[in-house]
This record gives sequence, C-alpha cells and structure tokens, in this order.
Amino acid sequence: MITRVFSKRILKAGCVFLGTVLLFCCVFSVSYAQNNSSQLQDYINSTLDARFSHTDFFDESEVGSTMCDWIAFAMGRYAIVYNDGKREVFCSVQTDEYADAAEKYLRDFYETSGVKTSVKLTEYFRTAITLTALGRDVSDIIKAVTLNNPVSLSRLAVMTLSYALIALEISDIKPDEGSVHTEQEFIDRLISLQLDDGGWSLTPLLAGSSDVDVTAITLQALAPFFRAGNKDAVSAVDKALVFLSSRQRSSGDFASYGVFNAESTSQVLVALTELGINFYSDERFIKDGNTVLDGLLLYRLSDGSFTHAFTKDDQNASAVPGAYNYLATDQAAYALVSCWRQQTELNSLYNMRVDVSDFADVDIVSVLSSLRELLFRLVYILFSEFITL
Repeated sequence: MITRVFSKRILKAGCVFLGTVLLFCCVFSVSYAQNNSSQLQDYINSTLDARFSHTDFFDESEVGSTMCDWIAFAMGRYAIVYNDGKREVFCSVQTDEYADAAEKYLRDFYETSGVKTSVKLTEYFRTAITLTALGRDVSDIIKAVTLNNPVSLSRLAVMTLSYALIALEISDIKPDEGSVHTEQEFIDRLISLQLDDGGWSLTPLLAGSSDVDVTAITLQALAPFFRAGNKDAVSAVDKALVFLSSRQRSSGDFASYGVFNAESTSQVLVALTELGINFYSDERFIKDGNTVLDGLLLYRLSDGSFTHAFTKDDQNASAVPGAYNYLATDQAAYALVSCWRQQTELNSLYNMRVDVSDFADVDIVSVLSSLRELLFRLVYILFSEFITL
C-alpha cells in the first residue's frame, strides 16, 4: 500500500515537472521567436523608411550602381517566396520599375562590354544578384561571365571570385559544352587564397593580415558548401571563424583597415546567417554580452538610418563621421533582413529558392501559434492526469 502511494506521488511529481517544463518552453520559445522577428522587422522598416527619406529610391542615372542595387536587393529579400511564383513583399515601395530598368541596363552593359578583362565583373554580379532577388531571371548573363568566361580564374580578385560563386549558387547554373570553368574551380581557387591567419585579403600575394570585410564576404560565398559538408570548405570556414571571432571587440562590432564601422559588422552578420550560425547564441561572437547585431546597432542613427563610422576613415573619405551614409544604411538593411530571415526560419539571404511550399502556405507566426496551442493542450492533459491520480 505504501509503495503504491509512493509510486503515485512520484508519478504526480513527474507530471507536474513535465507540464511545467512544456509550459515554459512553449511560452518562452514561441514568444522569444516572435519578439525577435518583430523587433527585427521594426529595425528593417525604420531603416528603409529613413533611407527613402534621405534619397529617392533611384533615378535612371543610378541604375546598376551601388547607389541603389543594394537597397533594392534588401527590399527583394524582405519577402517570402512561394512555390507557385507568388512573393509576399513586406516593403511598400514598388520595385518593378527599377527591376525593368536594371535588367535593361545589365543586358545593354553585357551587349556593349562583354566579358573583356578590362570589365569590372563585380558590376555584373551585384546587379544580377539584385535582379534575381527581385524575381528576374538573368542566369544567361551570370553563366556567360562565370562558367563560360574565358578569363583564367587566377586573374580574378578575391571579391570577384566570391560574388561569382554567390551568383552561380542563386541561379543553380550548370556547365554546358561552352563552359571553360566549373563551380568547384571557383571554390578551390577561393580556398587557395586563404591566408595563414585564417582570413582573406584584397591583396593575398602581399601576405599581409586578412581583412574582416573580405573574409566575411568570402564566407558568404563558401557557406552553401560548408553547410553541405564539403570537407575543404568546412576546414577553410572553421579557420576563418576563429579569425573573425578574434577581431570582434567588446561592443560587438568589427573594423576594416583599423576603423570600426557598420559595413564590416553587417558583412559578418550576413556571413553568420549564411553559415547557419545563430548570432544570438553562438558564444564565439558574443563579447561582454554583446552580439554582432548589438555591434551593428551602435551605428544606427535616431531616424533609423546608419552611419559608416564615428571616426574619420581615410579609406572612405566621403563618409562623414557620425552622419547618414547611404552605403552603410543599405548594407545594414540587408544584414537586418538576413537576421530576420534566419529568425523566422526562411531561406538564408542568398538562398533564393522557394521559402514556403503549398502544404505550408501560411505565415510563420500562424505556425508558431498552432504549435503553442498544441503544447498547451498537452500540458492540460498532463495536469488532468495529475488531478485524477
């Protein structure tokens, strides 16, 4: 009799403990995810609003330039892509006119310039990546300037190689009879340029120290292969993460060429989200309690826009310390979008495939709410069992 009563008490205690744990988890995890994504959306919305209050979205003379490509990219990725081609866009500013103008610019540029060695190939990649984010197909041009480009990869700079690899990945481009390169060759060439300290530099042949910006963008390019378990990519990325972690200061932000700035911090955030690393919890990138996101928000101005830096930057003479800067704002915008995409469990920033299939054609908040309801029911059943014991 005593044994039976004792067993019931143990069972009751187990039910109470399990119920409490489930209740805590369902309430905390769901509300935490919702609060994070909601706060990130507030940041994104205020950044976009501030950007357009400082400067019009674009004019014809700026199409296909850094003046508007990167902010258009942020707007294009601030959306959910469904497998029927539908895109749920969260920015009220229309991008169709820009996409038309940018595609015309890119095709005219290719028709006029081709892929001669004198042509800055990164111009192709930036606009092509932006157009893909806006739902346009320019894979023919991407293929022409990557796999079918007769220029030796040994003549391409690190940034060109990185953005070429990103452009190839977003378009699922495969070699054909006209191809002179493969995707693997781009990967191998990038990894071969890694320096002894674990990072990459604009001038690898000088064997100096690595640069945070260049390293972060290279990691963005290698991210799909790291996540797929490519042995060489995993080894290279792991070493680079040690380098980046060592360059983060206690406030969470990063420097390039000795100047702590918003853009470098933005690129590290994008690299982490592309690699599948949660910037909120990975201890390698939390210094004195500050995450990389905290570091980026240091450069956020009162209107929601961003400054480049708070000190003079000889490498960026046009940037006024502490004042609005369009490029810092644009890169911060898409970095914040990359965070939002991760926290809402959508594809990463540069993974432009379908986000939501037919069977899950609902918004993420609804999914989380349903999960919370299911867990509450389970808790109710457990406590009901407790009462009847």
